[in-house]
Amino acid sequence: KEMLTERSCSLPCHKNCEVSQWTAWSPCSLKCDSVQVRSRRRKVIQQPVGHGARCPPLKQREVCNSQPCYLLEKSEWSECHLHSADCGYGVKTRNKTCRRSDGQLVSPVLCV
Repeated sequence: KEMLTERSCSLPCHKNCEVSQWTAWSPCSLKCDSVQVRSRRRKVIQQPVGHGARCPPLKQREVCNSQPCYLLEKSEWSECHLHSADCGYGVKTRNKTCRRSDGQLVSPVLCV
């Protein structure tokens, strides 16, 4: 005759991975004319169990907006120009131009 025996066992319950909310983005550098990368992270709260869904990526990276550099170009000062006089106070002039790092002329207010 056969005798049926028993013993306890367990099968894992399937649990999906759970992750935290994203952290804030890391700051971007204020350097001009360079590609900057910022990142953010999140943590695993619950590892997957059994056939539960795997964890999504825990780190994200993205390129920050790169800012162009601006260069203020100044000419030499002119000779002193007097108004209706041979000596005394007068005026010197010079030209100022503002160029973006790619050589494009731009508004002088960007070079302030």
